[in-house]
Amino acid sequence: MNAAADYARQAHPAVRAYAQANGIDADDFRSGGRLTLTLDDRDTVHVWPASEGRVALEGWLVDLRELPPSAVDLLLCRLGTHALATFRREASALSIDEKTQQLCLQQVLPATVSPEGLSLALADFLASFQTWQAVVEREHATAGV
Repeated sequence: MNAAADYARQAHPAVRAYAQANGIDADDFRSGGRLTLTLDDRDTVHVWPASEGRVALEGWLVDLRELPPSAVDLLLCRLGTHALATFRREASALSIDEKTQQLCLQQVLPATVSPEGLSLALADFLASFQTWQAVVEREHATAGV
């Protein structure tokens, strides 16, 4: 048995079923059962086990370490305004990974999520992720960074 197969077994059952239904190889799983999906050969979304048996979706939007501190503050203020506007209708939310200093979009699904529920949630998440990418790029350019 190889490591990838072992990693796939650590994934949430709905994630394993999703991967199998979509022809995703065990090699796309990482330690701890994290599934890494690459979109358009440039963007990566992670699907990983969260606490209490839940499933987390995460996509990195921008590496804040690459920006001057003043630009980070301005960018976060501008993005915060957009986040408030979507707060009630979006299941995903912006966050900052303190370890990597990545601005992320995250969503947590219940432990009871079915493969079909995961597929629907992932489609919504990917649409939201692409929207946030465009907002980040626009605000990044507007902020003069």
